[in-house]
Amino acid sequence: VNEGLFQHYHAFLNGSENWLDLATALTRQADMALETALTIMRDDLKAPDLKIAVLGLGKLGQSRMAPQSDLDLLFLFDDDVDRDLAAKAVRRLSTILTTPLQEGIAYELDMRLRPSGRSGPPAVTLSAFQTYHETLAKTWEHIALVPARIVAGNSDLGNQAETLISSILSRPRDQKQLLSDAASMWDRLKAERIRSVSPDHLESKLRDGGLMMADFWDSVGYLANGPRLSSVQDQWTELLYWERLLGLSGQNIDQIPNAYISRMPSKIAEHQKSLEHQVRQAVGSYGTLTAASEMKAIRWS
Repeated sequence: VNEGLFQHYHAFLNGSENWLDLATALTRQADMALETALTIMRDDLKAPDLKIAVLGLGKLGQSRMAPQSDLDLLFLFDDDVDRDLAAKAVRRLSTILTTPLQEGIAYELDMRLRPSGRSGPPAVTLSAFQTYHETLAKTWEHIALVPARIVAGNSDLGNQAETLISSILSRPRDQKQLLSDAASMWDRLKAERIRSVSPDHLESKLRDGGLMMADFWDSVGYLANGPRLSSVQDQWTELLYWERLLGLSGQNIDQIPNAYISRMPSKIAEHQKSLEHQVRQAVGSYGTLTAASEMKAIRWS
């Protein structure tokens, strides 16, 4: 995995691949690594017929894997699976993907988005997934499902999962409640993750109006039939690639070497301001959002 990553990073930096080529290559490599890990797991557990589908969320689900991205995953199983075998399968997959080797680990994994979060079982059957999202899931969990896609595993089970997710996301919603819940969740994320960044410093993801905010509110826009932010997301993503590959996070733009600046999007400071404005404008289009503390806790049916 790491050798492949290096090859694609080098191709991007020398100009033979653009950011979208890199995103496609990194996503394809992650998908292939997961499929390979499934093969190894089935062989190790002597379970060649184990039906499992891997749901990718976040950047993997968006097909926008970035340098240093972890894998946001959910492992779904057929309803008649042996629960002990399913749990063993998830543990084995985690070991295969995260065990340190001489050249490092393949990927960091994030499985917090499974039903009930860290307290929930790592192995989830399709019917349990359906029941949870139809009766117990909170709004933010449906927001997180918007970019989800099946990235590896049994195709029949994967198709069932994607059909189910489409049904979950397309259900009618109370728009006022949805936006209130979204605003409350964003306030929490903003307090925990978003940084105060000077306009003349490079920070594509965690600034107010940056990529994290664009990703979140684009998914809200999907559920609320509101503004989408795919163009802004793409432009922030390109900056993120340069930032991470060259170690420029938080760097004063005036101090970035000209050899780098000449290859990056022009007028970075003005570019960042424009993207921030577009994100804030999209969020502002929803008008005054009712404080979530004044609303009932979300439960939809």
